[in-house]
Amino acid sequence: MKTDHRFPDVVSSAIDLASWWIKHSVPYGMLQEKQVDMLGKTSALTLPVVKRWGSHYSAMKALVSNERCMQLLVLEKREALRNSVGKKPGPRATADKMMDPCTDLGFWSGVKTVMKHIGPLLIAVKAVESEQTKLDLVCKLLGYLYQHFMQVEDDKVKRVMLEGLETRFSAYDQPAMLIAYMLNPHRQTAFLNPLCSFVTTRNAVQLVEVLYLRFLPKEAEAQAETGIADQSIAYITEETPFYDSNHHAPGFPTRGAA
Repeated sequence: MKTDHRFPDVVSSAIDLASWWIKHSVPYGMLQEKQVDMLGKTSALTLPVVKRWGSHYSAMKALVSNERCMQLLVLEKREALRNSVGKKPGPRATADKMMDPCTDLGFWSGVKTVMKHIGPLLIAVKAVESEQTKLDLVCKLLGYLYQHFMQVEDDKVKRVMLEGLETRFSAYDQPAMLIAYMLNPHRQTAFLNPLCSFVTTRNAVQLVEVLYLRFLPKEAEAQAETGIADQSIAYITEETPFYDSNHHAPGFPTRGAA
């Protein structure tokens, strides 16, 4: 989704900065020496892969971990860094352009803010890419992301991200996802908005019936529709045969258990 926000420029500047250090061996060597002095070890900078936005987060994380080292190195040895790229005006001007953000607190603040926005998305993507991911987890993660970006103070970021989440959610099989969430004994209607029309036993049962007929048409023909409804109600209201006398679903840890 396109936006006129400044953050794309922040990301571009961060990539350019990391690229400049990596491609210039003498300044990069000086940075590594400063890392050893300050951190006790070297910390490699990385560049992102164009079509893998998660690598952008990793590249910015590596850059931010070197914030203090870059600041002090530029303050202490700016002339030496400029001289290390040669005597031609072009490379020297580029060196100055690359060193300026190193001591700009606004630049570092922008990079860290971008990371705060990308971080939750990266967590969600890694979770849903697992072979063990289930529909109820996808529903939970979408809700988590929605709540996260609802609290973002930047109105432009909030609008773009919420619209993106709405677009993504509208493309999913919503009834199946919502019922998967409600049929998980750990969740059911927990964390769902009670004002939503589907967050009632009656509407949930109707959705179960519709999905049962859609996914298992042959089995549905052999079983009375009222049987599906009765079993759904018994499960949702925590009755036998799905729960024991302590309202615990066999095979699942008790709610709240670690």
